[in-house]
Amino acid sequence: MNPGKPLTDAAVRASNYDGAVTVLTACGRASRRPQVRAFVFTSSASVVMRADGGFRDLAGADESYPVAGWDDDTLMYARAKAQAERVVLAADDARPGGMRTVALRPALVHGERDSDLLPSYLAMMRAGRTRMQLGDNQNRSMVFTYPPNPRCRPEEPLLTVGCSPPLPSQSP
Repeated sequence: MNPGKPLTDAAVRASNYDGAVTVLTACGRASRRPQVRAFVFTSSASVVMRADGGFRDLAGADESYPVAGWDDDTLMYARAKAQAERVVLAADDARPGGMRTVALRPALVHGERDSDLLPSYLAMMRAGRTRMQLGDNQNRSMVFTYPPNPRCRPEEPLLTVGCSPPLPSQSP
């Protein structure tokens, strides 16, 4: 991918919807073996946002809040993530031996070697073009998510009660 070059709607759909469905289908086939017991889908907080006159904060929105549809007037990213989330959640199988599924909705996800998200937001803040606030976290319009190596893996609540001891690669 070329940094700074926008992706087409087709590319966004292919990576966020088609890709998720392909991986879910493969895991569903593999779930007949004990290796695949849970599928954790990284969705997006944007699945509940609408571009009707500008994005806005959603106070009190929970999992029952409607997600974007294919025909909604919002970004393809939000539509593709929302549709993939629907497919993932519909595939949840709580029967013994079934594959459990969950969709997480983080906001802006960044990692250790991020060279896109944080630099672009820092540039926007310096130019005064964002409502973002660093400091006391009173501004709820944007939340950055940094996924460290957690002691509890995200799939564990689907499979057990509580956390298992850290894996050797996750030990402090």
